[in-house]
Amino acid sequence: MGTGGRPRETEQTAELDNRQLLQVQGQLIHEQDNQLDELEQVVQSTKHIAVAVNEELNLQTRLLDGLEDDVDHVQVCCEKRCSSTGWI
Repeated sequence: MGTGGRPRETEQTAELDNRQLLQVQGQLIHEQDNQLDELEQVVQSTKHIAVAVNEELNLQTRLLDGLEDDVDHVQVCCEKRCSSTGWI
């Protein structure tokens, strides 16, 4: 858009009549639609990957929490046995 609010002519559109301009506009819209479809597929794929990564991270967090609990339990048991046998 120019400063006056009217679209500027380009080399591509300068020699075209209204019918041809509409045809070019239709082609551009079609190309943009195709590009948006491709972008949508990439975004959906990225979303699926992000969801899978999140699920895996949640699983790994639960496993690590369980391991931490087990290590704490073993440490308490070892401390009790060491103190009962006189080991430090």
